[in-house]
Order: sequence, then C-alpha cells, then structure tokens
Amino acid sequence: MAIPFTRFNIADRIVGDNGRPSVPFHRWINDTVSTIISFVNDQAATVAMILEALRLAGIAVQTANEAKEAALAATAAAADAAAGAAAVGVVVNSYVVETGVLSSAIDPADPTHATITVANHTRQYGDTTRVAVTGSTIAGLAQSTQYYLSYLDPDHTGGVVAYEVTTNPSEAGQSGDRHLVGGYATPSSSGSGGGGGTTRPPGIPSWKFPDNVNIE
Repeated sequence: MAIPFTRFNIADRIVGDNGRPSVPFHRWINDTVSTIISFVNDQAATVAMILEALRLAGIAVQTANEAKEAALAATAAAADAAAGAAAVGVVVNSYVVETGVLSSAIDPADPTHATITVANHTRQYGDTTRVAVTGSTIAGLAQSTQYYLSYLDPDHTGGVVAYEVTTNPSEAGQSGDRHLVGGYATPSSSGSGGGGGTTRPPGIPSWKFPDNVNIE
C-alpha cells in the first residue's frame, strides 16, 4: 500500500529571504512526517489484527484437531468395546459338540471316593470356530455329589487343558477365559446314581444342571 504523500507546491519557496526554510516548506515537512507516522501506525494495527486472526485461527485449528482426536478415541473405544463384547459372546455361546463326554465311577484307588472322566471332545465357539480338547480323569472326588467342570483357555486353542471341579455352578460359568464342560453327579458308594451332561448349543436346553441327575 502506497503512502499518500502531499506534493510540495513548486510555486512556494523552500527557503525564505533570511536563508531559513520557508513556512510552506515547514508545513509540508510536518504534514509528510505526520502522514508517515499515521501510515506506520495503521500498518502496525493491521499487523496486530493479522496476528490476532492467525492466533484465533490457530485456536480453531487446535480445537478442531482436539475434536478430531476425541472422535477418533471414542471410535476406537467403541470398536474395542464391540470387539470385547464379541469376544465374550464367542466364549459364552460356545459348547461341547459331542454328547456322552462326561462319565463317573467309584475311584479304583480309593473306593470311598469317586472319579469323573472327561473324554476327548470338540469345542465349538460362537463364531463357529472348532478346536479339539484333550480329556482327562479327575480322582478323589466325594461320592453322591454334584460337580461342575471347567477349564481356562484364553487363546481358544484347545489341546491339553487343566480341568477344575467345583460344587458351585457360579464358579464354573462361562465368562472371560473360562470354558464350562458340563455338570456331573458322582455315584453313591454302591456305584448307583449319578449322571449329568455337557454344555449344549445356545437355545437348545437339552439338559439342565442338575435336573436330570439322580444323586443317591
């Protein structure tokens, strides 16, 4: 932007008869200096406004970036929650494919106790994945007692697992990494009674703990 200088009137004298600058020249110099000062002040104000605009724009950009990051974080959290819920559903809706996997008998090493045997079987998850699980026999159990069998398998790989038994069904419920095999009642000292079954596909209540168990 050009500075709007006032031209000096060439009809006016620059120097008077006394050899000093003339009055018109003094006025022109003063007006010119005033014009320069005013222009510089205006430019400074303009620069200040530009800087303020840039500052506000920076805040707006920062706010927009923060909002974007917050939205991305919320999306990621929602995705993680959905994945977590899906993972939970995979285990909760899993079941033992075969029937007749569990059996019980008097403990041959100690006739005052009983054993429960888990046969090799297949575990199907809620996402239709299947894994083979190796069976085992749990000895030293009380007779005429309802037990629930489960194991932990965080990677859903099957194979050899460590079976756990409990008389409290809530401790064996499928949740997190815990996989419920089923429930089984041990026989009495005479070898009679007992029975149970394994987990079944969701929506198929083929048996219920311990409704079909005969404990003597």
